[in-house]
Amino acid sequence: DLGTTTGKNYTYYTQSFGLPRSDLPYKQIGIYGQNTLKLSRKLNVNFGLRWEKPSNPQPKVYNTSYYQTATIASPNLNLIPRVGLAYQLNEKTVIRGGFGYFFTPFYGQLLDALYLGSAQAQQSISINPTQTNSPAFPKVIGSTIPGGVGELIYSSAKLRNPHTQQASLVIERELPWGATVTGSYINSRGYKLWTATDANLASATKTATYTIDDAAGNKVGAFPLPVITARNDNTYSHVYDVENNGSSWYNALAVELRKRMSHGVTVQASYAWSHAIDDAQGPIVEGGIPLVTPLIYNSTNRDSSTTDQRQRLTLNATWQPTAMSNDSVFARFFVNGWQISTIGTIATGLPATAEVVTSGQQVSGITPFFTSTLDGSGAWDRVPFYPVASFRTGKQDNWNVRFTRALPFTERVKGLLMFEAFNLLNSQPITGVNTVAFTATTGVLHPVAGAGTGNASVSYPYQTSARSCQLAFRITF
Repeated sequence: DLGTTTGKNYTYYTQSFGLPRSDLPYKQIGIYGQNTLKLSRKLNVNFGLRWEKPSNPQPKVYNTSYYQTATIASPNLNLIPRVGLAYQLNEKTVIRGGFGYFFTPFYGQLLDALYLGSAQAQQSISINPTQTNSPAFPKVIGSTIPGGVGELIYSSAKLRNPHTQQASLVIERELPWGATVTGSYINSRGYKLWTATDANLASATKTATYTIDDAAGNKVGAFPLPVITARNDNTYSHVYDVENNGSSWYNALAVELRKRMSHGVTVQASYAWSHAIDDAQGPIVEGGIPLVTPLIYNSTNRDSSTTDQRQRLTLNATWQPTAMSNDSVFARFFVNGWQISTIGTIATGLPATAEVVTSGQQVSGITPFFTSTLDGSGAWDRVPFYPVASFRTGKQDNWNVRFTRALPFTERVKGLLMFEAFNLLNSQPITGVNTVAFTATTGVLHPVAGAGTGNASVSYPYQTSARSCQLAFRITF
């Protein structure tokens, strides 16, 4: 912006007006019952049924041009059945199975967005630099709001709570030397996930053909793409309609080994292979809802979820040696009472989607309604000829270790000295990648060097993955 004389080199500009706070009266009631039956000496069955009824707040004011902003749906048929069984195949083997529904409640961020979505008490605006009265950097918009820049959000009259149907089948086998191995199959199917569409986008009437260059600037291909150049209601920029159009699929195989405490050692190790897929991906809009791109990409949004971690191995181990069996002061304070424990995690990376940076008019004679995306929708700026989840972050390799020393001063006063090391090997996993794969200039897509390479290594809770250590002393009395 500072490099231009107009100060309008930004992609888009947003601002909010109105009351800074609001109250959301929300109530929910639930009724449930459950029972357990022992059908035979080897077979137990438990089942239950729950009914939930949310009472969502209703807007005090609404937009007379959009009747949908007057109400927020409160579903009535949230029935949640669950059933589980356990069958003892023999003295050392047990088979377990389960199935159940799990509903997602209406959360505050979504209710707040729908409650204020009529743009009466509060209003959010979004402007691209080519629109009339768009501000020049560093100015902001005053009390007079330009026409055609406000945003609305409302829900479908049939909005429901998303739910998953989860099933599992488990075989557990007792092994020698105090160990147990468990094999599991887990399935979770998500229905009616919340998604948003921009109801103000008019149908695309023009098609732009974009040139694709290689790193040397040579043309290597072309991609035709319908472009949205108009809106249905010129009074507003975005009109978000929240519906239940998303779905998800999750399947996993898991193996777990547990060894009970023996000779001061206990071990628990687990490995999981899984695949998570959904079709509800896109930029997050008001209410924390993904904006689903219109089907003008000629490709599907269904692909690996952002949380799709294909493989994960974890190991927990504790060793508490007892070198001396007597209760002398020397044994209690110097030899015995030590404990060493570790938690290790090795896992594959997570998906990321390739994006293209777009600004301004690209093709002569075609002015997109929103210049921030190739298709003029102002929605997802992903590369249209790349699949969703085309990049992956790096693998995770983390080991934490704790040394503790118990100090039994008296029967009522005990001390515990602890030394802990987090990320002991100081590994630096790639937790973020450069997702910008192309930049668009006058209808030409130029590849970006380093697309898909790592650009972040952060970790909870300190936002750094660097090795850290701490020393602590605890007294219990």
